[in-house]
Amino acid sequence: MNHPHGDAAWHRREATRKRKAFIWQSAILVVLTSIFGSFIFNISANLAARNIHSGFAFLHEQAGFEIGESLISFSSTEAYFKAFLVGLLNTIKVSVVSIITATVLGVIIGLMSYQHPL
Repeated sequence: MNHPHGDAAWHRREATRKRKAFIWQSAILVVLTSIFGSFIFNISANLAARNIHSGFAFLHEQAGFEIGESLISFSSTEAYFKAFLVGLLNTIKVSVVSIITATVLGVIIGLMSYQHPL
């Protein structure tokens, strides 16, 4: 009798295929996790040996440089985080001005090239 989803032999083959796929995927996951863990361990050991600190703690230190143009006040005695914020706001300002300029210029050029059918 034909079962709509395959016979018993088909089910055994399908179960074996799924088991093999799971084993391969698990083995690859273990290998990749081991490699990634080894990289992380090696990097942290090398940074510690060279006394290099990683992370974002520097954001609270004094910047020590000026920024020429900014939407908010900034001086060299303020933290790197505020310098980052000033840079982010400057980027947003330039992006908005560029989008508006490109849109206006595109509309003008588009209207100039339009030829009305006679």
